[in-house]
Amino acid sequence: MAQCDPLRAATHNKGIMNGVEAAVLATGNDTRAVAAAVGAYTQGKALSTWQLAGGQLVGHIKLPLPVGVVGGAISALPKAQAALSMGGIRTVADLQMSLAALGLVQNLAALRALAGPGIQAGHMALQARALAIAAGATGDEIAAVADRLPAQARDLASARKVLEELRGKH
Repeated sequence: MAQCDPLRAATHNKGIMNGVEAAVLATGNDTRAVAAAVGAYTQGKALSTWQLAGGQLVGHIKLPLPVGVVGGAISALPKAQAALSMGGIRTVADLQMSLAALGLVQNLAALRALAGPGIQAGHMALQARALAIAAGATGDEIAAVADRLPAQARDLASARKVLEELRGKH
């Protein structure tokens, strides 16, 4: 649908760019430059395409990525150097391919969620886990608290109450 509807394409591309822009920032690159280049490039079209080929789902993505691996903030920020090093990034081409792959896998995850329980269900599950952690749950308690949180009472007070009950301290 993102191939034919500019509004769907915008949502589609936003999901792709969520991961790409985070990695661009982590590597000390200019997120605004990348967002502007991608926005100008798309002109209301989707950045990725998916098709079945020989029984396999094959994704393709093409996007402009004005990034670098030396100079400016990249060289000045130790965290940017660490991010590049952890990713095994040595050249601009390495970084561009990694960013494109990240965008494509972000898109695949969104497609999977849409084909399954939906995006909202995934967000709600993440929220329940975050509340469990904020309430003080650790290890196996996190999933247990998240699973027991009632959908209509997803707040920190409810998470604390569930954790207390789980620990036998009610």
